[in-house]
Amino acid sequence: MRVRALRAFAALVISAYAACTWAQLPTYGDGSEADVYYYAANETADQVPVNADQNGTIFPSTVGEDAAAFDMEEEGDGAYEPGIVDPSSEIADGGDSCCDPSCCSGDCDSCDSPASRNPCHGWWGRGEYLMWWMSGAIAPPLVTTSPDNTPIADAGVLPDAEILFPVERLGIDGRSGGRITLGHWFDECESWGFEGNYWGLDKGGSSFQASSDTDGSPVLARPFVDAATGLEDAFIVSYPDVFAGSITVASSSDVMGAELNLRHAVLGNRWARFDLLAGYRFVKVRESLSVFENQISIDPGSQIPLGTQFSIQDDFATCNEFHGGQVGMILQKEICRWTIEGTGKVALGSWNQEARIGGFTRVTVPGVPTVTDEGGILALGSNSGKFNRNRVAAIPEAALNLRYQLNSIWKVNVGYTFLYLQRIVRPGNNIDRRIDTNQIPPPIAAGAFPEFDFKESDAWLQGVNVGLEARF
Repeated sequence: MRVRALRAFAALVISAYAACTWAQLPTYGDGSEADVYYYAANETADQVPVNADQNGTIFPSTVGEDAAAFDMEEEGDGAYEPGIVDPSSEIADGGDSCCDPSCCSGDCDSCDSPASRNPCHGWWGRGEYLMWWMSGAIAPPLVTTSPDNTPIADAGVLPDAEILFPVERLGIDGRSGGRITLGHWFDECESWGFEGNYWGLDKGGSSFQASSDTDGSPVLARPFVDAATGLEDAFIVSYPDVFAGSITVASSSDVMGAELNLRHAVLGNRWARFDLLAGYRFVKVRESLSVFENQISIDPGSQIPLGTQFSIQDDFATCNEFHGGQVGMILQKEICRWTIEGTGKVALGSWNQEARIGGFTRVTVPGVPTVTDEGGILALGSNSGKFNRNRVAAIPEAALNLRYQLNSIWKVNVGYTFLYLQRIVRPGNNIDRRIDTNQIPPPIAAGAFPEFDFKESDAWLQGVNVGLEARF
């Protein structure tokens, strides 16, 4: 049984190799062979030509074949160089004509393999759909709850309270995007060229919303650490018969990038090549995290007038912009009409890190004009403002692509990309839970907490790409 299986496998491999070899031999529109023909020195075109296969083996051509059907270049001494299929004739496989790459010593790749590079097409462009994921961002506990019968002093206080948000990393869902690539070879041998691309993703993020009934149930709270005591505490958003309220948390993430590289072929032949590249890389990551609460007093016996409404918002935003130089390598292997391409790059440059923190508190007492103060709960006078600095970092990338040649112009492409973002600033990392309650609007006194301090973290992007490439 094993012997039969091995024989069947061997037959399959031989058949596949034969099909591949045949696919690499161009033909005229009528199906006749169009191999390169050689002529001995000083022989005339009406003598019987000889064929050369891809391994260089010489064998007689069909006697009586019309030698005039082949294009030959005559040297000054009367000798004939290897002829190339007449550019006006169609190649049956793909329907495109073959160009004469005179700089390549008469070796016409586009005639020998429909899947290989065509020196007539110096430009190429590629459009791709991206489905990528970004590593989720972390954030401290922002919303908690407790049973309705919990004493108000203990409601929402960690560690006994239940965390409602976040319960996982933020922005872990996949997001769609696109990438456009354009390149050009400076010479017909495709040894020097350039390529650039631009890519971007849809905004990703996470959101949460919770609200109480008009009677204040269930309990909603915002946990914090009291800077004066170092103990856990919580601000009440809703509590039965005291406050009714709602809270909304929203995060967003926007990522884009571009690069421009000079590309040089170091090693290669018609079936494989190894290129080096060097150029410039740009990446931009913008993220935000906002907390908004709205509450109303429902306790007639409270010192707070019945119906007093509080609207409080905290905003945290970051922007990371990378500029740097990059080097890399590309390895390609062609198998019939298939091309496998592996790419590795690393960029070294600088992140411009920016963080913005702000908030407000708006109080509306029935019959009294609304009063608005700067500062919320997590964003107060001690940490609000705009902060900026630069940090050196590296961005490595790895990609693997598989392409199929439809004809000498069009290819379809599917691949995978992994991009590592070192030392970026994200909103949740820069939230300080320590709060000096004297700063809560309207502030009683200045305080040191919460404080701002740049806190970095690494992130990654990875996903699949599907697209179409054209040579022109």
